Amino acid sequence: GLDTIDLILVDGPPGVSGPMARLPAVPVLAPALVPGSEVFLDDAQRPEEQEILRLWREAFPSTVETLRGARPYARLVLTGAGVPRT
Repeated sequence: GLDTIDLILVDGPPGVSGPMARLPAVPVLAPALVPGSEVFLDDAQRPEEQEILRLWREAFPSTVETLRGARPYARLVLTGAGVPRT
């Protein structure tokens, strides 16, 4: 199993697989995340990805910034361990 994770790149599944398909990436891996873990989310300009970022930030102490590459992407940095806020 995975003991710790400090980097997640979310660039799938495709939107046709269902609404909010990328949302589970952080909650599912949260038990292995450590403070300072980085999550990169592709296509961050899309409304659905904006909502996913909002939900991740609501659940997990973090900071976020939007960056530009070939397409906009977001960098979320967990400021606490991968334990959701209660």
